[in-house]
Amino acid sequence: VTPHASFIALDVAPQQAYANIQALRTDYPGLYGPVGFFDAVNPVTGAVGHRDLVLDQSMIMASLDNALNNRAIQRDFASDPVSWAAHEYLSIETMSIAG
Repeated sequence: VTPHASFIALDVAPQQAYANIQALRTDYPGLYGPVGFFDAVNPVTGAVGHRDLVLDQSMIMASLDNALNNRAIQRDFASDPVSWAAHEYLSIETMSIAG
């Protein structure tokens, strides 16, 4: 389980995401270190992956910004003229659920 996934959910399910973040801190006290959440925890064993990854922290910060500032990151990205490259790339992607 990776904590940043709960932060990403703040935008669509804020109460449930916040409750999950609190539960992670309570159930796995070693998951939160001096600079924030560590990378992941194994919910079966409780083993914590004691890695501080900038990617995880960046997703947490961007998710907090979106949740607290009415999707600011999304608005800023969409208004940047350079975002056309992402729109172009994503338009050719095919998303499907493996069954």
